[in-house]
Amino acid sequence: MFPMRVFFSNFYRLAHRTAGVYAGIATLGFFVSVPSQIAAGRHVIVPIVISLVAIAAAAVLTRPTLLPHWLSQRFSRPGAVIDLLPVLLGNALLPLLFIVPCMGLVMALGLSEDLTRQIAILSASIPFMLLGISWWVGLVLCLWPKRVDPDDRDGDFVQLLSQSLPMLRRQRGV
Repeated sequence: MFPMRVFFSNFYRLAHRTAGVYAGIATLGFFVSVPSQIAAGRHVIVPIVISLVAIAAAAVLTRPTLLPHWLSQRFSRPGAVIDLLPVLLGNALLPLLFIVPCMGLVMALGLSEDLTRQIAILSASIPFMLLGISWWVGLVLCLWPKRVDPDDRDGDFVQLLSQSLPMLRRQRGV
């Protein structure tokens, strides 16, 4: 594999993990602030529902193995043109999901209106920036063809055969 492709792939996964950890911490902070927001008379049902989805998305970004294998490979390890749809849609829509908990956490601090607006925009811009960069890197990874070494094809077949043969024998009871 090309060294730059490996770098882009590792950077893509790191940006996802960082965005997931940040969004998870912001969402947990929002959940901690819910009792004080209810006491202040704010309506928090819709933000709570959105934040529950956001914490699940943050967990998936942090641990892609929580997704089904076929979707995990498409979204967290793009490598073909067929991966464009999950990569581009996922990286474009996830920051929109993380706005509510990021801004809700800052709004619960009870700062002045101008300061709250500025800090809320700053806190919501971090997942936008990370996933925006991931969008571009994912696009590059989807359109960058993988180099196939013709000598490796035989080795892959032998490895696959050596792994699947014992499983077939166990299934047949031999």
